[in-house]
Amino acid sequence: MTSPNIEVLKEQELRQLVAFSRTIETDPERLRKLMEAIGESGGYTCYIVWLINRPFEELPDAYKQVERELYLLGRNYNDVHITILDYTKYPTVVADLMKALDIDSLPVLIISPEPIDLKKPKRESTIIIKGGALGRLARHGKLQEFISNIPIWARLGVLKDKVRWEAEVKVLLREIYDQIKNLISINIP
Repeated sequence: MTSPNIEVLKEQELRQLVAFSRTIETDPERLRKLMEAIGESGGYTCYIVWLINRPFEELPDAYKQVERELYLLGRNYNDVHITILDYTKYPTVVADLMKALDIDSLPVLIISPEPIDLKKPKRESTIIIKGGALGRLARHGKLQEFISNIPIWARLGVLKDKVRWEAEVKVLLREIYDQIKNLISINIP
């Protein structure tokens, strides 16, 4: 159990987080209430969390490319929920996520077919991709293709099946999958 001070700090940080849905920017709680008021559930097929340790302008080019691809994904797909958390702005939330999901370094990309609760995160149903794997994907020109396939895999149910996900990724990344497979943690059945 976490101490009340950590819970208070997490709550304060999360109040600063701005949720974006199509053309509305607001805090997550207000967005949830608005969606409930009109009977909208969100309809997301997958959830992505990008945890970083520096502001955008200080990131290496490969990680800037990850953020650009995530931005385009969010613009092109209404069924993908993307959260970007910078450790310099949300240290308590990011540290808690890292602890709960057994992440030892940043940056990291977390993918799940289920919502990722930023207050009480669970490792189950997540795919965690370390920054080193993303850097290699960028160097080999596979990053854009990999990220753009995430919503497709979600719609096909691939994110819910470890064997299917590994098969899809092996086909997509052929020659470099063996180089990065140890940098990916698959926590799905």
